Amino acid sequence: MSNLNKTILEQESYADSKQNSNLDATFNSFENFDQNLLINKFKLFSDQILSIELAEPELNRNSILEIMRSNDLEFTDSGFEEKLLSQDCWEIMDFNSNQLYRNKTCYDLSDYTTEQYDSYSPFELFERPAFIFEILVQGIGKLHESNQMIPLDFVPDYIMQEMLTEKQRKFKIRHKYACAIQDRQTKTKLAFVSVFRATPIEEDNVKVLSSKLLKNQN
Repeated sequence: MSNLNKTILEQESYADSKQNSNLDATFNSFENFDQNLLINKFKLFSDQILSIELAEPELNRNSILEIMRSNDLEFTDSGFEEKLLSQDCWEIMDFNSNQLYRNKTCYDLSDYTTEQYDSYSPFELFERPAFIFEILVQGIGKLHESNQMIPLDFVPDYIMQEMLTEKQRKFKIRHKYACAIQDRQTKTKLAFVSVFRATPIEEDNVKVLSSKLLKNQN
């Protein structure tokens, strides 16, 4: 893919990349749902999981699975819960790119407030190379064809930057796994969870790290 030759710090609009017709076609290949019902279903689910994360110092996978079952949800790959680690960020999104949940680690690493997270989309809060979104969408599209979790090691490491904070902190992002979430009764795929490692980087190290990441692309 020729876009991979772009510099790692080329900050094309992440939101603009969503308008790419190929990306829209990928998301539109999934079944259509009542968006409000879907969001409300995951709102309750998300609030329950976050309360567990805040109350327990270590990630309790059994509690998460119990909450999923009580909401008639399950991972399409039964082994995926083993990939959920407390030191990783993991997010749940529907297949229209609406963010439904982010774990406590996401909140802890960022300078954004809960109110900011609730008021803005991920595309407004963070900036990253546009070609990354294209690669991710291609990978996520495979979740429609398979019930297996998908390793995301084909996604190159990159730098993500906060856009609406004073410091505009930067993070090295390494994507790890993704898995679909389905209704337990109908087996209809409703959303997906993506796991990634976010490492804060100091401003002085950005250029050095960017050069290394770019070298790995070539």
